[in-house]
Amino acid sequence: MQSAQTAENAGLTGGTSEQEEYCAQLEARLEEILSGMDGVGKVRVMVTLASSEELVLEKDTPSSRSQTNETDSSGGTRIINQMENDEETVYITEGSDSTPYVVKTLVPKVEGVVVVAEGSGSGSVNKDITDIAQALFGIEAHKVKVVKMEEAK
Repeated sequence: MQSAQTAENAGLTGGTSEQEEYCAQLEARLEEILSGMDGVGKVRVMVTLASSEELVLEKDTPSSRSQTNETDSSGGTRIINQMENDEETVYITEGSDSTPYVVKTLVPKVEGVVVVAEGSGSGSVNKDITDIAQALFGIEAHKVKVVKMEEAK
């Protein structure tokens, strides 16, 4: 029987630089989308992540079950059920190297978004920006903060 289990940062994922790169890509894409909106103007975006990349590893989970029926000399009976489960990570072996078999990679979840926008301050612009961040990242409205950009002097 096969099952999958997750392994977060068990030495199997890339380092912080990959997370920073992923975060920078999200920020750049969101900046591009928002700056194209009517009334938003120039924007700066900061995205924070709740977790790191997570790998889902393949697990082999053999199990066995046995049932014993016993009757004693006075006519009493009892049933004994035993169940054993084992779990082992599945490895890919190439030559002398073996690595865990990765079923899938889960991208880090977005924890919060801050948007600094020229056109911020208007209720409809702030709401549109918040709605977009919620739709893209699946986060609650209280995890999105939209503020007005400082005017150039």
